[in-house]
Amino acid sequence: MNYIRYTVLLSFISLTAFTASLSAAESVTPDLGLTVPSVSQAQIDTEKQAYQQTIKQAEGIQSAGHWYIGVGSGSGLPMGIGNSYNLPAGYINPPYTLPADTYKPTFQRDQFLAEFQLGYRVAVNRTWLPANSIGLNYLYGDGKTNGDIFENGTLNDYTYQYAIYRDTFLLIDKVNLFQFHNISPFVQGGIGLSINSAANYQETPDAGINWPRNSMAFINKTYEEFAYTIGAGVSYQFNQNWMISAEYDYDDAGKIGLGSGPYGPGNGPSQILRSNDILVSGQYLFG
Repeated sequence: MNYIRYTVLLSFISLTAFTASLSAAESVTPDLGLTVPSVSQAQIDTEKQAYQQTIKQAEGIQSAGHWYIGVGSGSGLPMGIGNSYNLPAGYINPPYTLPADTYKPTFQRDQFLAEFQLGYRVAVNRTWLPANSIGLNYLYGDGKTNGDIFENGTLNDYTYQYAIYRDTFLLIDKVNLFQFHNISPFVQGGIGLSINSAANYQETPDAGINWPRNSMAFINKTYEEFAYTIGAGVSYQFNQNWMISAEYDYDDAGKIGLGSGPYGPGNGPSQILRSNDILVSGQYLFG
């Protein structure tokens, strides 16, 4: 944008110098017998306003596009912990006779999140809607679900837990709403695929419990689910290459659950991965 200002400034100086030359020429025309047309101040002001309008128009439409990469991390706060899972009563698989156990989730640890970004950002030199980004985000998350086991539907003397892992790939559209100095709020949304895995099922007796239990031994299982996200945040741009962002996202990664163990029918406990995500990330813009 500086080159536009320099060009206009030089043009204005040249016009002023030309006007001064004409005025000087008029002062000697009687001796030379020449007639030189004069330039009024009103004409000079008109030309000046035209140049200023050209600058404003150029500033309003000038844009630049940049590829970017980014990394971030944060926490996913779970929205709900899933429903109870009831094992069918009287299931017999010699030499085991399994009762009608109920698996009731009681707690889900916040997910640790790590994010990687790749995309293209177009910035326009204006106050409102100054930038738009389209990118591919990869989000890794891990957490843990804990619960109580009610044997025969009543006796609660064991607990269970299993790990949660997710690999989520999202196509993200991010729109910056306005620019105030180096600060710009934004909204974003995206859709994609989430690969969700439940693993490492374990049962633990409560304190003082020393009799054995026939565990269902649920196995690891992976689901491939439709995922989507919607959120908002604010970014701060240090210079033309570096910026940092903080954001909140509502995140739905689909179903996750355990598989059937060697002694039981059907699948194990499951849930829907919905979370409130808080993320901080940094971006580098090429060019």
